[in-house]
Amino acid sequence: MYENRSNGITKGFILGVIFIALIILAAGLGAFFYKRAHKTAEEETPAATTGMIVDGDGTVLNDGEIHDMPETIMFSVPHLLRDVDGDDDDIYPFNAIIRANVYPANADDQEVDWTAEFVNPNSTFANTHRMSDCLTITPTYDGSLIARITCEAPFGEQIRITVTSRYNEDATASCLVDFKQQFLGYSLSFSQKGHSAIMTANNTNHTGVFCADFGNEWDISISCTYVKSDVYTVALQNSEIQAPVYQLSFKPELAAALNNAKAGAGTPPSCYTYGQGSGQVDLFNEDWASDYTPAERGALANAIRANASGSVYLDLNDSNGNRMVRYTISINTDDLYVGVESLSLSPNTLVFGSGATYSITYKRAEHEDEPDLFANGSEYALSQENGGNYPTTYKNGTGVTVSDLKETFPGVGEDSGTYSFNGWYWDSEMETPFDGTIPEDMVGNITLYADISVYSSHH
Repeated sequence: MYENRSNGITKGFILGVIFIALIILAAGLGAFFYKRAHKTAEEETPAATTGMIVDGDGTVLNDGEIHDMPETIMFSVPHLLRDVDGDDDDIYPFNAIIRANVYPANADDQEVDWTAEFVNPNSTFANTHRMSDCLTITPTYDGSLIARITCEAPFGEQIRITVTSRYNEDATASCLVDFKQQFLGYSLSFSQKGHSAIMTANNTNHTGVFCADFGNEWDISISCTYVKSDVYTVALQNSEIQAPVYQLSFKPELAAALNNAKAGAGTPPSCYTYGQGSGQVDLFNEDWASDYTPAERGALANAIRANASGSVYLDLNDSNGNRMVRYTISINTDDLYVGVESLSLSPNTLVFGSGATYSITYKRAEHEDEPDLFANGSEYALSQENGGNYPTTYKNGTGVTVSDLKETFPGVGEDSGTYSFNGWYWDSEMETPFDGTIPEDMVGNITLYADISVYSSHH
């Protein structure tokens, strides 16, 4: 949109906002500018910049070319960009060269003045910052239609650039300039039920601590928040940020030690990633260790203890698998115990090692206060399949199978209804299914939990 307040002036001119790219290579007005310029645009433009400058259509302006002045300009800094020294010296300044156009093109008086001002001069930011610390305008020469627009630092109040004819103050053109909020990085936190107090994440140097505990059934949880800059005029939305995809890897020394203890153990587990940076992984916990024998778990524990410092890498990758950030994780082994953790005394004999006999108890899941399933007076006493196998003991080293209950069965008692059986579980909360086989290397008394629901009730 052009503004013309010089009604009836034939030799005046209008400064306009133009979107069509015009490259000044020929005679006429272009030649006039080049004759008066001290250097060419290529000579004046730095070889590279660290920030990004675009117009309202997304056209990159800081590419070394001269661009017609658009209606809007956006300064931004790429995600995760950091100065190697911890300050902004290598990021700022960055700039673009823009040009105001004259109409008619053969106007005699083509000298202009460039100014910049905060759109809201009464804002807190405008009252506490100088324009020259945020944005500077450097014409190619005094009165030139071409100027370098430089971002000196982030700014928190919108800026208006105005070009005004020296010979007709009503002939002006303006451009609004914004600074896009920058994504500074990911802030992680780690937790695990029973160990959250010692699970730490240092988001400054990208390190952290996980726990190794073969007796802990819970997985490690990863939470992520997005850290953004405080000074901006246009907010960055979470949807514009790449949600990280987590990937675990082991330091070569740890991977080799785990593989020496048990072939294949040095392959890190997959990390489940969901949402905007949440993750879960079973690492050095009960689920991770469940595939190994007691002897193997002992060897694996020794391998972890010997390589606990900085031995696990947690990579934050983009959707294409490119690593964005790496956290180096140490392992806390204070709760890493292997071997006999408790003793069970039978009525007459204390037995250690292979061949020991342990008890099997049967309960209804989420009803631990009720009698055992098959006890006298139990409401579920008629639940066993004819010919089914429901042992009350097992021997370490031999293994044993347990049958399913009847799909439906009547309850025992006056007010009982009909029940249905939906499967066995290792836990009352029904989070870990039991497949019907107690493994040979199982040690200790166990309780199996039946998922029983009401099929119909008596009224």
